Amino acid sequence: MIRILERWTAPAPTSNPATPVPAPEQNAPAAATELQSVDIAQLHETLKDCQPCFDRGRLLETCFEDNELAVELLEMFVDRAETSLTSIEQAIQQRDRKTLVSLAHALKGVAGNLSATALLEQTTRLDRDYRNNEGDDDALFRDMQTLQIEIQRCVSAASGLQASLARPSETLTVS
Repeated sequence: MIRILERWTAPAPTSNPATPVPAPEQNAPAAATELQSVDIAQLHETLKDCQPCFDRGRLLETCFEDNELAVELLEMFVDRAETSLTSIEQAIQQRDRKTLVSLAHALKGVAGNLSATALLEQTTRLDRDYRNNEGDDDALFRDMQTLQIEIQRCVSAASGLQASLARPSETLTVS
C-alpha cells in the first residue's frame, strides 16, 4: 500500500527547462484575471464547516487496523502535500490543463486510500468532468484552486488524526 501511495504522490514531472514557457499575452481573456479574484478566505470558511477530512474507521480498515501504518500513510501525505500544492499552482499559472487533470487523478487515488472523503469527492468530480479535454478551462482552474484549499484542510487535520492513532487505545475497566 505504501508503494502505491508513493507512486500516486510522486512529484509531477516538471517541464523541460530548455523549453521556454510562453509569457502571458497582454490581452489575456478576462477569465484569466478572474482566477486571481477567488475569495480564498470565503472558500476556506465554507470547506471548514464541511464533513471531517478523514474517515478514521475506514482509514483503519484500509490499513488492516494497523495504527502505525495509518500514521505512516498520513505522514507521507503531509510530506508530499507541499509538492502537490506547488505543482497545482504552477500548472494553473501556466494554464497546463493536462498536468492539472493528471494531478487530480493521482490525488483521487491518495484520497481514496486515506479515506479523505471530501478530497475524494472533489478529485473524482475533477477527473470525471475534465478528462478527455472536456469542460471549460477557466472552470478547471477555479476548481483546482478549491482543491488546493481542501488539500490544506486535510494537511491541517492530519496531525490531529495522527496523534489520535499514535496513542494506545484505552481499555475500559468494568467493575
